[in-house]
Amino acid sequence: MGLGSWTFSADVPRSSITDVSRISRSVWAWGAHGWKGRWLVNASSEGLVRLTLEPPVRARTLGYPLRVRELTLSLADPDGFVDSLASPSR
Repeated sequence: MGLGSWTFSADVPRSSITDVSRISRSVWAWGAHGWKGRWLVNASSEGLVRLTLEPPVRARTLGYPLRVRELTLSLADPDGFVDSLASPSR
């Protein structure tokens, strides 16, 4: 997120995703926000998907390293994303 991914960046291996689910509740903040391994990275309050990660993945926000164990994202096609993770990887 952000020009050059300076606001938030993470490489999430598919093998680290232990759960994926749609989130229907509204959020009142936009951007990259987190605490103690739980992060919300969004540009919208709609199309939210939560990933549970094990082991936690390395990420960076504003240049600082961190570990993420739960990541909630806003996506243009959340159902397609969830479906693609539910199908076996090729």
